[in-house]
Order: sequence, then structure tokens, then C-alpha cells
Amino acid sequence: MEKRFIRVPKPVTVKAIDGSPTVGPDGKPIVMDFATFIKGRCADQTFGAGGMKTIVASAQIVASLEGITEGMIWSIDLDNYEYLLKSVETPGEPYNPRFAWSIIPHMNAVKDASREEPQNLG
Repeated sequence: MEKRFIRVPKPVTVKAIDGSPTVGPDGKPIVMDFATFIKGRCADQTFGAGGMKTIVASAQIVASLEGITEGMIWSIDLDNYEYLLKSVETPGEPYNPRFAWSIIPHMNAVKDASREEPQNLG
């Protein structure tokens, strides 16, 4: 089966449009890692609207995230990648524009997935 390969980007600090860090209930800046971003995309209505096949794809994607960390190469089956890409590029539920620009590195990592095997990635 054909795959796509993504180098896991570093976590991002979620910031408001004015550049100030968004803080959580504990008063600390919110940091979003790539796996958390992907899990959020898999909970998007894009996956629900596709019926059982996209729900299964969502579950497979989330399971494949186990143990991924910054700098690793994450591989994803092409069919699942295409569902994920749609969820990233045109989500069923809009991104919150107050902080969505903070997660552009995660969006770009998905958008720019490679067709090449990991050993060929720069």
C-alpha cells in the first residue's frame, strides 16, 4: 500500500493573534505537539461525515501516532492521509482564527508530506 511520510515537527506554543501566549487553566502557556494536533483533526466532522470508512481511518491514524516524537518520520497509508489532509485543509468545523495561525507548522507538515521513503528525506 502506498504511504506518505511526515517528519514530526516540534511542538508549538499556541499564541493569540497579538503574539501573546495562550494560557491554560493552570496559567501556563499552551503547547501543542503534533500528535495532539493530528488527534484533533481526527475528531473533526470531516471524518464523521464520511461514515464508517472515515471513522475507521480516524481510529487507524490515532493508533499510528503511538510513540511519535519531534524529528521522527511518521508514515501514514495514502487513503488515511487523504482524509487527514482534507481535515487539515478544509475542516468540517472551522479553526479558531484567534490562535490557528500558531499551528501552521503542523498544518504544513501534513500538507507537505513526502511520497519518498524515509531514508530519502532531507
